[in-house]
Amino acid sequence: MSPRSESNRDDDAPRQANGAPKTGRRQRVFRGIWIILVLAGIGWGIHTSRKRDARIREIELDLAASEMTSPALAAYEDRFRELRDGPTAAITRILRADLPAILGKDAEVISRILDLKAAALAAGRDTPLPVILRALFATGYYEGVLDEGKKRPGGRSVAGLLTMGAAARALYNSTSDRQYLERALVYSQEAAALTDPERDSVAWSDCQLSVALMLHDLGRHAGAETALRSILEVREKSSGGSNDPRLAQALSHLSQVLVATKRPADAEPLSRRALAITEAAFAKDHPDVARRLNDLIAILNATNRPREAETLVRRALAIDEARYGADHPGVLASVSNLAGVLVAAGRPDEAEPFVRRALAIEESIYGKHHPKVASRLNDLAQLRLATNHFAEAEPLLRRALEITEMSRGSYHIEVAARLSSLAGMLQEAGRLEEAEPLARRALAIAEIRYGRNQPGIVPHLSNLAHVLKAAHRHTEAVGLLRQALAIDEAKYGKDHPNIAVRSNNLAALLKDSDNPADAEPLMRRALAIDEATYGPDHPDVATGLNNLAQLLKKLHRPADAEPVLRRALGILAKHSRTSRQQHPSLAAVKRNYAQLLLELGHKAEVARDRIRQIMGE
Repeated sequence: MSPRSESNRDDDAPRQANGAPKTGRRQRVFRGIWIILVLAGIGWGIHTSRKRDARIREIELDLAASEMTSPALAAYEDRFRELRDGPTAAITRILRADLPAILGKDAEVISRILDLKAAALAAGRDTPLPVILRALFATGYYEGVLDEGKKRPGGRSVAGLLTMGAAARALYNSTSDRQYLERALVYSQEAAALTDPERDSVAWSDCQLSVALMLHDLGRHAGAETALRSILEVREKSSGGSNDPRLAQALSHLSQVLVATKRPADAEPLSRRALAITEAAFAKDHPDVARRLNDLIAILNATNRPREAETLVRRALAIDEARYGADHPGVLASVSNLAGVLVAAGRPDEAEPFVRRALAIEESIYGKHHPKVASRLNDLAQLRLATNHFAEAEPLLRRALEITEMSRGSYHIEVAARLSSLAGMLQEAGRLEEAEPLARRALAIAEIRYGRNQPGIVPHLSNLAHVLKAAHRHTEAVGLLRQALAIDEAKYGKDHPNIAVRSNNLAALLKDSDNPADAEPLMRRALAIDEATYGPDHPDVATGLNNLAQLLKKLHRPADAEPVLRRALGILAKHSRTSRQQHPSLAAVKRNYAQLLLELGHKAEVARDRIRQIMGE
């Protein structure tokens, strides 16, 4: 059967006096109007498209004529953003236009062009070039150049591969998407495979360092440590005992890996040696000296020595300010570290101006809607919470969440972190009905990102458990914390430091439940792990001892609690004397011990004398 014609379509419709279908005429009129509008729209679209293409061509010509420096590229990116369509396509045309010229040149010229396109990203600094870099990878530009180079004598270029790795790492810095970090690792490993430590130790160690840094960023610390120890051995030989900054670089990176793996005592001599070499190689006010000072500060923070850390970070900041000025991106690391040191020392009011200064610097670098700005807003909100300014913290947290959702998408893992922060604030404010759905959404995002039984969801399980605990829903909270403990045990084994954290969290919840005795084996297990990890005299061990003593008191065993709490007080007293800085928990533990002695029937004078003896007064 043939399709019905237009005239047959309205045969049953009411007709006017002339016999024409009323509805059909109306449809023809509307269709005519629609066609006119479409044609007008097409005309306007062609006009707009031509105008946009002209602007793109203008930008392309400027870009081709520029020196491809980072500020120039950042300015062009801003101009591309103004266009409604096609920044990636525009940049693709630029790159495609280069290819014929590039492929006919040797590897050194190719690597130089790659360096220009990457705009000095090999320096390791965050560069606001996500549009351009995405275009480089989306079009297969780098891979095309290198695959073509594979066909020629000499093969792939080490310099080109390292530049690709630097560009991929910069994309990771911009997007937090681990696929770019994985790609950066592959490029660095390929570059390393092209080098030989016997023939060119410098090139070999540079490539191996790039591999080690990627492994460190990916959390594969064992591989990073192995690579860095090999680099250190080669650079020790090549330096011949001189003050070689390349040796200091290797020492510094190895110390950072040791800090990340909870070995600050092993890291400190390496970091101090790196600082001494850098001071000897350069002037004492050189920016590299400030960099080494900031590396050492991380170790002092990890060993709870805030006074010494503050002295060093203020020196680093003075160096950077003299070099760059007060508001330059070059001072950001020192400003941020000083804020962290002051927070660790329990001085949030003094830290806040430095957090606000870091926020202003990052806004000047990235704009007001960048994920790094969101992270700094979160830091500022935490300071406001620390001083009980809930009303000021909430809008900061909500703005951080909004920025992260806009820039990352609603299911990015950073969105989960922002949701958890906001949920924690609402929990502290007693707004549990608002906090719970946010904590559950954060957990759901983490499960999508990592899977239901992966360590990545553990912090979000814990956060939701704390909300439920505050709502007196202990059974649900205990279930979540047991799940968190089981996940970490499966991943890390039964003696990992993470297991101590999970065991303590679960024990703290059970301590306030109907069965507080169930908490004791968990606390003792956590304490044993901490002692094995940090040593018997570490402040974290004192914290575990204090927690155990409070549990024993609750179980009506004060006599058992006394030696436990006495040991905790002794550890903190010794640590305070050694560091010349009173530990933040010392006053609380001293009060706890004095109260326990009174409960055991000792007179106040006896209690004071015992405490003085332990304190070494």
